[in-house]
Amino acid sequence: MDGHITETHRDDQDRQTLLARIDMLERENAALREKAQEAPHFEAELHACEERFRALLEGLHVGVVMQDPTGKNILFNPHALTLLGVTEDQLLGRTSFDPRWGAVYEDGSPCPGEVHPISVALRTGKPVRNFVHGVDRPALGDRVWLLVSAAPQLDDQGVVTGAIATFTDITARKDAEDLVRSQSRMLEEMSTPLVPIGDDIVAIPLVGTVDARRAELVLETLLTGIAQKGARVAILDITGVSVVDAHVATTLVRAAQAARLLGAQVVLTGIRGSVAQTLVELDVDLSGLVTRGTLQGGIAWAFSRRS
Repeated sequence: MDGHITETHRDDQDRQTLLARIDMLERENAALREKAQEAPHFEAELHACEERFRALLEGLHVGVVMQDPTGKNILFNPHALTLLGVTEDQLLGRTSFDPRWGAVYEDGSPCPGEVHPISVALRTGKPVRNFVHGVDRPALGDRVWLLVSAAPQLDDQGVVTGAIATFTDITARKDAEDLVRSQSRMLEEMSTPLVPIGDDIVAIPLVGTVDARRAELVLETLLTGIAQKGARVAILDITGVSVVDAHVATTLVRAAQAARLLGAQVVLTGIRGSVAQTLVELDVDLSGLVTRGTLQGGIAWAFSRRS
């Protein structure tokens, strides 16, 4: 009798355990059914989010390129294709190390792929901003100058999972800057003209104000002219210099010293009374210079040295 009661009790426990497991499975099943019912909603939201993201990319007037951790392009917008002058097939999977980019620094020297902002962002996990470089566009037969910024994409643990770069076309600005620099160089050259007088005589007539920048240019022009033309006499005419100050005085002394090292003699002409007084007040040592009152006098002295 006792054995029968014990067996019945055990069966009741087993049934309770089974019922508990069934109840748990039913709850899990219900939860799964609920998630299954919600899945289309989540999928629709995800799809809508992706569409909004793509619409945003397509509407941007800057180039956008996304790379995976290996540095391959996996996503980009239409403006990126336009700026880079490539097709989707040409850009997809391409890296910043591809030699077809023909990337160069602003001075025209080669720009390696490892210094590209998106490569740096992938490697360091840090953003890079306002990097300028040029890339070739063979299909268009030109080169475009880009202002590029990049930022890494990080997961919850701070691991780099990719990077994204944005870039704009600054070719017009770059061309304008180059034009300004070119014109500035032309003006500087015009302000310090080197005039050959005979086979071994050169002259630089100076007019206007000589500041520190122009003083350096005078010295550079003079020494280059002496070296290239093998001049034995270099005439510096300061008749048209409005003010002779420490800059001018220092330039004169340095010119004389440097010219002697190149085997040439500097002749200073056009010294007016006020200029002579200033040079005395500045205690300028002109012992290395030949001085004449006029340019004609300096030229005559130079030719007399030939005989």
